[in-house]
Amino acid sequence: MMETNLKKRLDELPTEDQELMRYKIREVLSSSSENQRSESPNRLMAYIEPNASFEMSTFQSYLEKRLPNFMIPNSIVLVEQMPHLPNGKIDSQALHLIQQSNTNQSEIQGAGTEIEKMLVEIWEEVMNFSPIGIHDNFFEIGGDSILSIQIIAKAKQNGLNISPAQFFEYQSISEIAHFLSNEEKADTTFKYLAPLRKEGRKKPLFCIHSGGGHAFLYNVLTKYLKKDRPIYAVQVSSLFEQNKIHPNIEEMTRDYLEEMRLIQPNGPYNVLVYCFSTAVGNEMALQLKEFDQKINIVVMDTMASPWNATAPAQLKVRIQYFIKRFFQNPLKAIRLFVAERRYMVEPFFINIFGSDQKKKVESIKHNLREICVAYRWPKHNGSVSLIITEKGDEKFQNLLINSWKELAGGGVTLYPTEGTHSTLFEEPEIRQVSKKIDDCLID
Repeated sequence: MMETNLKKRLDELPTEDQELMRYKIREVLSSSSENQRSESPNRLMAYIEPNASFEMSTFQSYLEKRLPNFMIPNSIVLVEQMPHLPNGKIDSQALHLIQQSNTNQSEIQGAGTEIEKMLVEIWEEVMNFSPIGIHDNFFEIGGDSILSIQIIAKAKQNGLNISPAQFFEYQSISEIAHFLSNEEKADTTFKYLAPLRKEGRKKPLFCIHSGGGHAFLYNVLTKYLKKDRPIYAVQVSSLFEQNKIHPNIEEMTRDYLEEMRLIQPNGPYNVLVYCFSTAVGNEMALQLKEFDQKINIVVMDTMASPWNATAPAQLKVRIQYFIKRFFQNPLKAIRLFVAERRYMVEPFFINIFGSDQKKKVESIKHNLREICVAYRWPKHNGSVSLIITEKGDEKFQNLLINSWKELAGGGVTLYPTEGTHSTLFEEPEIRQVSKKIDDCLID
């Protein structure tokens, strides 16, 4: 209905205004990048005028110990002398024109083999900046789901077959090139599972994708979770290849569990869910019961059946919560309200003005929303570890907690953490969140 009304209003505009509107929308879509691509344009650069005793490795180690990950520069450029304006301030425009005299090792070491050269060209074309070193980590330099789709597609066009799972496991050009040139073969080919960390003696943590279909946000867990814990991401295969789109949560869960049980034949299973994937976690508890297996559902600050929280009692609490937030901070409350409902309007503009990659991702997101809304949320005997942020409203906090207590026969254990729902996997919140995840995992 909303899409029809928007299209009608757009058609009613004069031709000149329609063209202006289309131009503005294209401008917004491209500048916001592929799914919030803060990515290629927003790389943090550091320029240093070093003294004689300066050592790059020592300086990088110093930064890593004292700064959160998001504040560490992507590139460090050494300059003989800082350029200044007549008023004495640093000439930032001149800095951008200075050629790198030295950078970190990943940028010093360029491509050596033909495969590396080909991959460097593909990465620099897709990510729209240069130089990219063969040791640069895809995720650390701004990689996201749309960019990975483009890189995998362009690599395939050039005869380099890289699967999404391999892209997770080998995250730099040198690692991918080594894998391809040595024709290493994985023991098992997975459609949905991607190893973030294979090593470890403890039972794995399986992280189910959110509503975007990809699981890139979980990559940061390898940095902060204890090292003896294997970590696997579970993502939608149709995001990268022409595989089937699941018609319901039940079938999706069966396919995911089939691959998970190849990695871990017996429980208890640690399954992390966030936003959309809470439905998958709930269904896994039901299906694992058929095999007499236990599950620990690690829920990341999400209500059970979040898409269907429209019952009168639930709706009343949610409205009261919004009003309370509004009076505390009107602008922030409205901004959050709009951001949380962006999905209702954004598809209309993407379908008209978006790239093929954006349209593909949007169709997958639409399907995920549809099957999540259709899911009935049966009760089960599994246990839930609820990692929850402070909501600032006792009624809303209890609504979220009780939504899981009504479903989980194995009980709900609370793990309060700092931050907000949307920043759980970002710095600096991820540091404490990772400790909470470590605390709630079972073996």
